[in-house]
Amino acid sequence: MNARNFHVFPRAFAGGLLAISGGPTLTKRQQRWLAFVIVFTGYLAYLMTSADRVFWYDAGVYWGTVRSYSLNDYGLSYRGYSFPYICFLIRQLAAWLHLDEQIAFWTFSSLLMATLGTIIVPTLVKTTAPACKPRFWSILAFNGLVFLFFRGYANYPLTDIPALAVLLGALCLINTSADGILPGLLLGLAVNFRPVYLIAGIPCSVLLVWRARDAWRSHPKASVYAKCAGFVLGLCLVLGPQVYINHHIYQRTSLFPPADIVYGKNLYLFQLQTGFGLQKLEGNVGTIYPDSQVIFGDPTGKTIAASQKIDSYADIIRLYTKYPVEFVAIYARHLFSGLDVKFPSVYIKNPYEKNWWLALINYSIIFLFLAACRNIAQLRVDRIAFTAVVAAPVLLILAVIPTAVEVRFFMPLHLLMYAVVTLGGNEESSRWRWSISKFILFGAFLIVCCTLSDSAYACMYYPKSTP
Repeated sequence: MNARNFHVFPRAFAGGLLAISGGPTLTKRQQRWLAFVIVFTGYLAYLMTSADRVFWYDAGVYWGTVRSYSLNDYGLSYRGYSFPYICFLIRQLAAWLHLDEQIAFWTFSSLLMATLGTIIVPTLVKTTAPACKPRFWSILAFNGLVFLFFRGYANYPLTDIPALAVLLGALCLINTSADGILPGLLLGLAVNFRPVYLIAGIPCSVLLVWRARDAWRSHPKASVYAKCAGFVLGLCLVLGPQVYINHHIYQRTSLFPPADIVYGKNLYLFQLQTGFGLQKLEGNVGTIYPDSQVIFGDPTGKTIAASQKIDSYADIIRLYTKYPVEFVAIYARHLFSGLDVKFPSVYIKNPYEKNWWLALINYSIIFLFLAACRNIAQLRVDRIAFTAVVAAPVLLILAVIPTAVEVRFFMPLHLLMYAVVTLGGNEESSRWRWSISKFILFGAFLIVCCTLSDSAYACMYYPKSTP
């Protein structure tokens, strides 16, 4: 962004007032800036007035781990280095500007949410599905849904939102044939923030190769080589320091944090094993519930896990082959649990509060998403780009379904649903005609969702109790 673009802010505000009063309409650029300012201001106002002043558990670890610029002092073996160092830079900037550290982070978080919701996602929709033209109100509707269901997530320095933002940013830049180094940097950050995002590197790489193939026909070959080399260089610039930390501090040769030092085994294997006996995890910070972890147990999975010692992926595969039907049911419950949003924050104060009004809105969005999927085939889309953009969140969800499920791990799928419902259709393809049969189907869907959610709550227990 260069300096001459900043004149758009006051013009967007002025244009917004004129539009409200019936005056001249806004240009598309002014609308985009106005949407950005509205979303940023909304998040910042919410965080400044309603947010928790404590960074709990993992959030506190990310926020306070790094105390110097030296990589030699990094001591968090089970977390990538990049996000703790970003938190350190925010703290340093706050000290330099004489700002409260939390206000500085909330400003960063609000900027990130506004960028994700008004720039990255609408641009992805527009470039992958040219028939879809995100408008001002549809962009606000998308951001309204994100705010309704996930506003509390912006309060805490956790990697879920940043990882998703930089991954989608990388896809956006690759799809628009931007220079390779920045997409590489962003994808490297996503993988370092959350190593499971490595699987999303597959559609990113496919899209990069496809765009390089297109450029090969119309651009000098040297420029194509330069973009591909820049992409690899961007990855190396981000992942190289992690390799250095692993080798220098932990005597390991790996691109990823050596989490086995803490967990005793590969982190993903640990997550798979933990996921057998539960449907979902929530983090508790209140006094009503007697433990920091709220566990929604799965008796069937717990019984299966107790039947065999699990030390390797081969042990897990043997369980899959021995109990195929049971695991289909277990992971179906995992999928629903990840989609069942009951709290707009990653840390909750009263796990017993079921928030049915929020849940019913959420189930309605899921239903509308499923209904809208039938229209996707009718849209004019860039098939390769569309497949890559959809495959990235889908692969991430497939990777986390077998693990210890938390709603925040399913944010890629939630944002995909919100985008399809609010941004993903033109006037003709998105038209929905209600009928009596559809109302009945909708009612039955809500009843099934409420029943599944209630059955999960019936299995809730805390670790020190007997499930």
